[in-house]
Amino acid sequence: MKRVKPMSISFGTFSSRFQGVRASSMGTTTMFRGMLAALFLATPMTLLGCASSGEGDDGGGDDTVDPPPMGELLIDDLDDGDDTIADVGGRNGVWYTYGDTTAGASMEPAEGAEFKGTADGAGGSAYYAKFKGTGYKEWGAGLAFDLKIEGEGAAEMKKPWDASPYKGITFKAKGNVPIRVGLATTAVLTAADGGTCVPAMPEMDGMMCDDSHGKSFTLTAEWKTYTLNFADARQEGWGFPVAFDAKTLMGLQFNIGPNVTWEIGIDDVGLIQ
Repeated sequence: MKRVKPMSISFGTFSSRFQGVRASSMGTTTMFRGMLAALFLATPMTLLGCASSGEGDDGGGDDTVDPPPMGELLIDDLDDGDDTIADVGGRNGVWYTYGDTTAGASMEPAEGAEFKGTADGAGGSAYYAKFKGTGYKEWGAGLAFDLKIEGEGAAEMKKPWDASPYKGITFKAKGNVPIRVGLATTAVLTAADGGTCVPAMPEMDGMMCDDSHGKSFTLTAEWKTYTLNFADARQEGWGFPVAFDAKTLMGLQFNIGPNVTWEIGIDDVGLIQ
């Protein structure tokens, strides 16, 4: 089974201007992430990152709902209600969703649908990113955003953004299922998604693209603050093993495993120094 992290599927009024490169990469970026399904179908301890891969869980987050990141540390507080991340520090990506090809599965926002923030975010803020769905049985689904896009139309290209001056990311979240937060870099993405990875043909475990570094988190019904230090991010192990390079960060992913009905909220995404 193929694996996927479809970074090129974006949506909304901003991304509707860019139909060339994004449309041409759809075939490449609809590969299945079978090992992700195995991860979420594993025992509870494995799901929380206690398996031999070394990926750890955060233990439930910080009960304190901190103020949103400010200035250069802000990636997106979603308070403008649109699909574009904050225009800060040379970042200009958009939010989008993606999922496997299970017949009858559904999500909101749907793939390709216009993203709009949901009212009443963390700490009483104006908006947050609400993502819910059911019926995905292969590897699951995800909510994500790219960090930097250059050009328009057929000339559109996704570019890396240098996060090396920072130690990691922070975000607020709530939900009824665990999530895996991925940090996509050029080394794990294919050329269609702005990366340098070339998958083996035929594909086989350990020789595939899209195996982003990341970490699993347990969410609760209440908003909590979570952090992912770059030093703690690990690949899942089914793709080409590469070192994490914060200088080539392409985007963030909030992934949901298969065989669950979920509803999560994400807010106040930022950087930590």
